Amino acid sequence: MLVVPDPPTDAHRVRLPPSLVGPLTQEAIDGELPWQTVPGYDRGAVPLSFRPSGPRLSVTIYRVLGNFMPEAQRMRQSE
Repeated sequence: MLVVPDPPTDAHRVRLPPSLVGPLTQEAIDGELPWQTVPGYDRGAVPLSFRPSGPRLSVTIYRVLGNFMPEAQRMRQSE
């Protein structure tokens, strides 16, 4: 299985070959606190901000059907 965060989380953006993965389900993860850290200001005078309603994070879970390597990794190995 492969778990990929949905937008707007894009820290690990991976292009998945449709022939090698099949989506199983999507899950929404929510927290009980209505606060979030402010990126880049977590040590500043106002490190928290009010979080809009809705899930804190959503992910798509895929079933991996074959071997594949992310394009960026493949490019690094060919150098």
